[in-house]
Amino acid sequence: MELREEGKLGEAIAEFDQAIALFPEYTEAYNNRGAAYFYMGDLDRAVLDYNQAIVLDDEYVEAYNNRGTAYLQLGETDRAIEDYNQAVLFDVDYGDAYNNRGAAYYRIGQFERAIRDFGDAIFLDSEDAGAHFNRGSAQVELGEIDLGLADFTEAISLEEEYADAYASRGLAFTRLGRDAEAGQDLTRAAELGLDRELLERLAEELRQQR
Repeated sequence: MELREEGKLGEAIAEFDQAIALFPEYTEAYNNRGAAYFYMGDLDRAVLDYNQAIVLDDEYVEAYNNRGTAYLQLGETDRAIEDYNQAVLFDVDYGDAYNNRGAAYYRIGQFERAIRDFGDAIFLDSEDAGAHFNRGSAQVELGEIDLGLADFTEAISLEEEYADAYASRGLAFTRLGRDAEAGQDLTRAAELGLDRELLERLAEELRQQR
């Protein structure tokens, strides 16, 4: 997938086309071409390729995970969860599927289930900054602000320029009335590229709710 990493998605797809033409049962080529389509935003074609990869290998964990993520982007959350279920059924140590399934549960407001999945992802990889951030976000939704703060702080310690983690920690500090710390985090988030006016507006809304 070197071409994909360089952003040359069209070239990558052309290479996968050639590989599939030569080897029609090349499951990895279907999965990788699906990933290239996904990154191009062509989710329907991505799903078709993931489908074919799974037809060729019905225990292809990465293809289930990838198709689940495409379904999630398409708003088909139930189908996404089904695919993540299949991924962890075939590989109980596949951390990405737990994290992604947690994101799906988060999207439909099932925060306790999301936290369990994010926790499993963290158990499998304690240095997964995204899983810490996601669990922190779910903790805040349940009113467990201190637990959320701990996860946001861990995410930042693992990825020091994690703008969303600074923003979320800043807003969590705002909920607790710790405005000086909130200001520092929100400023840092803006420095890292987030919309300063939006952050200030969200913080003001939270201050008015205290």
